[in-house]
This record gives sequence, structure tokens and C-alpha cells, in this order.
Amino acid sequence: MRVAGAPRRLALDTVTYLAPKWRRVMWRCGYRTVMRYLNPTRYWRATPDLDDWIQTLSAQELDELTAAGWHVGAVQRGIGRAHQGGEAVGDSWGTAAAHNAAGVGLPAGCHIYCDCEWAGADMSRSWPGPPPEPVQRAYIEAWARAVIRGGYRAGLYVSPDLRLDSAALYALRGISSYWYCASATQAVDVRRAHLTQSLEYAAHLDGTIEPWDTQAHQGLQTRGQVLRFDADMVSASRVRGVAEWPLVAAS
Repeated sequence: MRVAGAPRRLALDTVTYLAPKWRRVMWRCGYRTVMRYLNPTRYWRATPDLDDWIQTLSAQELDELTAAGWHVGAVQRGIGRAHQGGEAVGDSWGTAAAHNAAGVGLPAGCHIYCDCEWAGADMSRSWPGPPPEPVQRAYIEAWARAVIRGGYRAGLYVSPDLRLDSAALYALRGISSYWYCASATQAVDVRRAHLTQSLEYAAHLDGTIEPWDTQAHQGLQTRGQVLRFDADMVSASRVRGVAEWPLVAAS
């Protein structure tokens, strides 16, 4: 397994184990890169955990995907209020991200993305909203330092919750790749996003893809008849005139 630049084309991210039937369906639909999740704590699995609603990347799945020609990237899933912890939590979670990436077999040098989503992670009325900008910055930079210390590169999933303007976002120390999702923060002249997320979809076994509808698709997903995923586009980011690509695992 090696580190490679993800090709400029469609990608998907999903919390579901990309079983052989879904790999074949999504390949026929033109997808070649998949972003899969890592745990926020030091815990990884050799085989897929099919009982959890978030089925994190396992060593078996990574081997299966790369053997089938897929490019595989990783993002560490976020959990609610933990991001309020600033630098201390960032260091802990970044250390766990690198540990879990190494455990499942992601080669050193790949990008791991920090999933910074707050408001959507806890829908209770008591939710105070995203932490202030200095706390966000401290968390992200500590996370990035820990990931780099573990032998990987640090990327950032830029959600609408991030309260950073363009100058602050692109000045984050340690971050070398950006993945945009409905963010109002504009790119700056020296860099663009490597990944851009669009809408959430449901894929059917016959290759039909339609916008995700919980009422129509949840039962089908439970029965393994639908794959729930987000569609993404991979592109180059030009820094000092040089085209860079997100670095992922490949065969």
C-alpha cells in the first residue's frame, strides 16, 4: 500500500462499511475515492463493526478497498461537546487519530481530516453552539500537531460551524489540506479546497442515486438495500503555482 494523490473526480464519504456490493455499485457510478471515518478515541478494529451506526474504517476494509483499485482517505469523526476542550482535547484526539490510522494500515504521509462540526452533533435545546474562535483554533492546531507527530498530514473539514475568516482559516498551523462543506468562508488566493462536499444521497443496488430522504430510505438502509453517502469532488489546490492533491492510500 502506498500514498497517492487522489484523482480529480467524484468521491464519496460515508459512515457505512463499503461492502463489496456497494463498492461495485459506486464504481459503476464513477466514484473512485472514498473517505472513511476513524474513532476519536484510541480504538480501531481489524474487521468491520456492522452493529454500530457509524462503522469506522477497519484494517480489512482498507485492504479490500485498495485491492479493488479505490483511493481511501480518512476523517476522524467528531462528537458533540468534546470540541469545546480546546488544546488539551485537540492533542488527545489528534494522537488517537494517528494511532488508529496506523492501526488499520494507512501509510504514513496520508492526510487525516479533522471533523469540526459542533451544532449538528448535539441537537438538544441546551446546546450552546460552536465554541469561540480562539478555542476552535487551539483545538485544530493541537490536533494537527499530534497527527503530524504520528507521521501523517493534517487536513481540516471546514463545516458551517467554523467561526474562522479566510485569513484565520488558511493561517492555521499544521493544516495542509481543506475539505469544504457548505462553508461561507472564502478561499484565499494561495490555496483552494482539495475536497468539496455537496449533498447527501441514497444509492440503490441497481445504481440509481437520489437525494437522501429519511422517511423513504431509512428502512431500506437498515435492511442493507440503500447506501447513505455524501458526494464530494476532488480537485487540486495550487500553492505557489504548484498543484497539490489530497494524499490518500492506494494499492
